[in-house]
Amino acid sequence: MARSDPQLNVRLTPERDAILRAAAFVHGAATPVELAREIIEHAIDGYAELPTVKKALEARAEQSAANEGRLSHLSQHGGRSVKSARTN
Repeated sequence: MARSDPQLNVRLTPERDAILRAAAFVHGAATPVELAREIIEHAIDGYAELPTVKKALEARAEQSAANEGRLSHLSQHGGRSVKSARTN
């Protein structure tokens, strides 16, 4: 059965690969990949708390819904566009 979760492939310099492998050994990680996953997930969890990232996630969800026809933007209704609402 194919997995549906996204996969990232990251290239490291030989020096950074050596450091990751040594850190995995020192910290008892099963593999360098497991240590890298832990590090990345920890960083992602930190980004998830940033207000700007939360807004970006909301904007992406809104755009996806609009693209799928499940949402119409307010600026499309009422005869006024965002541009015409500005004062010069």
